[in-house]
Amino acid sequence: MRFSISCGFHVRLITVGDKDGSGEISKVGSQLGRKKKIEKEIDECKSRKQIAELIFDAIDDDSSGEISFKEFKSQMGKGTLTDKYWKQLFDAYDSDGSGEISKEEFIKINLETAKHVSDKQYKDSALKLLVQARKVDAENKSKQ
Repeated sequence: MRFSISCGFHVRLITVGDKDGSGEISKVGSQLGRKKKIEKEIDECKSRKQIAELIFDAIDDDSSGEISFKEFKSQMGKGTLTDKYWKQLFDAYDSDGSGEISKEEFIKINLETAKHVSDKQYKDSALKLLVQARKVDAENKSKQ
């Protein structure tokens, strides 16, 4: 598990997710709770580098410290883009050509490509990426 969850978090999640007062969390409520938690994690970061580290850790499914092409495409590859496009994007991140993206490579490219956007835009993009990555993680865990 990449992050710890406190008992208080569970209580807040149930409160936020229980839209009808039934004591059960709906799928929408669960997603809302996940998004609020991620927003808080992003807000607690003191720099863009820390946010980039959060994103890296979410994409690195096996916690190996490197992102494989399979992890990269699984976490970021939702949509209509071709495998060729995803491979080109992966190769741009994999600056040493090792076939894996290190945390340092990921952070460097992430920060370079985002230097012209506002902090709000950066945080909004990070939120979307993290929500997607953690949704994929949850789906993969439920299939196991």
